[in-house]
Amino acid sequence: MNKQQEIKKESYFKLRNVSPGELDEKSAPPIYLKNTLPKDTESKILDIGCGFGSLMQQFKNIGYKNTSGIDLNTESINYCKEKGFDVELINNIGEYSETNSDKFDFATMTHVIEHIKKEEIIDTLINIRKMLRPGGTLYIATPNGQAKSGAYWMFEDFTHEVIFTAGSLSYVLKAAGFSEVEFIDKDGVENSRVKIFKKILLKIYRLCTNFWDKVTGVAYHPENPRIDTWEIKVAARNK
Repeated sequence: MNKQQEIKKESYFKLRNVSPGELDEKSAPPIYLKNTLPKDTESKILDIGCGFGSLMQQFKNIGYKNTSGIDLNTESINYCKEKGFDVELINNIGEYSETNSDKFDFATMTHVIEHIKKEEIIDTLINIRKMLRPGGTLYIATPNGQAKSGAYWMFEDFTHEVIFTAGSLSYVLKAAGFSEVEFIDKDGVENSRVKIFKKILLKIYRLCTNFWDKVTGVAYHPENPRIDTWEIKVAARNK
C-alpha cells in the first residue's frame, strides 16, 4: 500500500476537515432522492462509500430497515459500527462484489465515482450492476464538470481522479450495461422552498448564457442534457 492509499484508508476525512457530526445534519434524504427510492421499506439498500453513515441514517429515519454500507476508510467504518450500522470495510468494490452473495434493490454512490481511477470506472460499475436485482437502481451524485464550479471541484479534493459531465456519466453507465439512465433534479430546485422563484431566475440566466455562448462560439453535445448545477444526480437501472 502506497502513502496515497494509506491516507484514503486512515486519514482522508481528517485531512478534508469532515467530522462524524455530519451524521445528524439532515433528518431525511432530499426530495429528489426520496422520490427515487423503492416504495417498499423492506428493500435492500447498499450505500457504497458510506462515510460516517449520513445517508443510512436518513433512510432509517424514513422507515427503511435493510440498509447497509461499505467503505475503504477505517475511521468511518469504525464510527458506523459504533452507531449500530451494518457496514463492512473493503479494499475495493470488485473484491466485495465477488464475495458478496446479497442482491440489492437500490444502491447509492454519492461523491465516490470521481475517486476511482478512470480506467477502472466501467469495470467498477459492472461489478455494482451485478449486485443489483433485475430492475434495481443505482443512484449516483458527483461533481458536475460542465457547471461553473466544475474545475474547482476537480481539484478541490486532491484524491479526485476524474470529473464528469452528463454525457460522460451517461456513457460509462451505458457501457457498464445499465438499461436506463435518468438525470434527476437537473435544475437543482426540487429541494428548495422557493422552487418557482428559482426556476424564473434560471430562465433568465440561461437566456443570458445562451446569448454569450453564441457570441463566443461555445458548443455542447446536443444529445446530452445541459446541467448547470454543481453536482450531477442520476438514477441508472439494471436490466
